[in-house]
Amino acid sequence: MARLMEVLLKTGSVVAYNAPFELSRLEECSEALPEFKSWLRGVEKRGVDLLLPFRGFRYYHPAQHGSASMKAVLPPRSRLTWGLRQRLPTSPSPG
Repeated sequence: MARLMEVLLKTGSVVAYNAPFELSRLEECSEALPEFKSWLRGVEKRGVDLLLPFRGFRYYHPAQHGSASMKAVLPPRSRLTWGLRQRLPTSPSPG
């Protein structure tokens, strides 16, 4: 936590994919390390969730195969794949 506090700027957005999940992990850390609780309160206020445009499929690409996970969202929009293109089905599985 000390290292994260060092590298995270004191102003500006704190961007995460599925920010509530990531912030809850930090909250768990601050329970174990209470000296970071006040710092975490400031970080929480600056959180921006990159998942929001993909949640509910408001922004969708067929190559996501019905998923809004970062591993499904990123490959159709970039050259990053995590090796998923070989594992993702080419069409939805039958019911």
